[in-house]
Amino acid sequence: MKNLLKAELLKFKKDYFIWGICIVLIICACFSILTDVYISVENALLCLGKDYMVLLLSFAIYAGFTLTDEFSNRTIIHIITCGNKRLSFLVVKGLHYTLGCTIIVTLYFGVSVLVSMVTLETNLPLTDLFHNLIVNLILSIPLYLSIATIFFLIAFLLKRATLTMGISVAFSIIGVVFTNKVYYASPIQMRNMLQYLPTIQLPMIFEHTFYLNDYLITLILSISIIFVSFIGSFFILEKAEL
Repeated sequence: MKNLLKAELLKFKKDYFIWGICIVLIICACFSILTDVYISVENALLCLGKDYMVLLLSFAIYAGFTLTDEFSNRTIIHIITCGNKRLSFLVVKGLHYTLGCTIIVTLYFGVSVLVSMVTLETNLPLTDLFHNLIVNLILSIPLYLSIATIFFLIAFLLKRATLTMGISVAFSIIGVVFTNKVYYASPIQMRNMLQYLPTIQLPMIFEHTFYLNDYLITLILSISIIFVSFIGSFFILEKAEL
């Protein structure tokens, strides 16, 4: 396990995909900031937070690049035959992927806010602005990771980069569009059930319109999704013929 973790850490240090994804996301955000799409720093943070689809798409692409190498080049066979347990392999890949997704979210919002502070006006003191940013990140990252782990499960199920990215991108688009359409078109009773979905709570976090009890239920649901996705990936890996 220790040697496998060291090898994955070395691979993470040389993971250029994460930095490429971050650069593309930040360039897109900066283009909107520099072309006066947003009227203030607070407005930029709000709009970037509500437009969470771009981050889900980046998780889907990152899953294809990060989680399927050992299956594509068949090095998974050597990893297992060298005495490493399949569970250990799953754990280190999960740590690599979740750390990468966390960095993507943090850099995307952090750098975008810093750029907007230079070019846009702000209505809040800097301490309050950074406080809002940190609180939003702390509250939103577990919800983002719950969706990202679904792509983690898809990657272990399909074991091919292009298939993983294609299915994950399609799932994220259909899932977000469907849940939002159903949520806003449903009566109050149905909304009360759907409001606990991570895709519904994410915009509320940045709008500061969420209720703590609702968020806690969503957090429990998100942790359950992460657990189920991990267990599902484990069973898939255990039953896979390498």
